[in-house]
Amino acid sequence: MSPRKSRTLAEKVIPRPQLAAEVLRRIARRNLTQARAAEIVNDSPSQMCLLAGGQIDGFSAERLIRMLTLLGVDVDIVVRERSDTVAGQVRIRRR
Repeated sequence: MSPRKSRTLAEKVIPRPQLAAEVLRRIARRNLTQARAAEIVNDSPSQMCLLAGGQIDGFSAERLIRMLTLLGVDVDIVVRERSDTVAGQVRIRRR
């Protein structure tokens, strides 16, 4: 599979809306302005405005995960076998 096809598959599987919601939750929890949050995550204030407005089409899962880590969040990815023959799933859980 080509790198572009695998990125497309990953983008379909990883729940970006949940990641985006978590980024926004962390920004709110720290009482950050969009401008200050943009500085912390090395992005532009206009991009933070788009994210806050729910326009996540331009945000890859990797970019959102990077934002979370820069906001001080550990992101764990766990891979495990399923005991049945059903396709696996991707979940995001907060602790």
